[in-house]
Amino acid sequence: RGPLRIALVDIATGRRRWLTDPPALIRGDTQVEFSPDGKWMVFVRQVTDSEMDLYLMPSDGGAPERITHDESRIAGLAWLPDSSGLVF
Repeated sequence: RGPLRIALVDIATGRRRWLTDPPALIRGDTQVEFSPDGKWMVFVRQVTDSEMDLYLMPSDGGAPERITHDESRIAGLAWLPDSSGLVF
């Protein structure tokens, strides 16, 4: 029900904390990757099966920032080892 969201789950308690809250009429947020330094997370916001863009936010939560405006399919992503960039 509703779009896919990204949650952080506490292993010890099972408590879930929602990190993203996408708009209601889209597919949702997927493909989350945390930066090697642990400070950031990037994820794919999927509007339709073929319209997607990357969003960046602090790993402890906050407002996501759209970092691409391609509106095209994204089949995978990875951080550079020094957390200075992304490959997708």
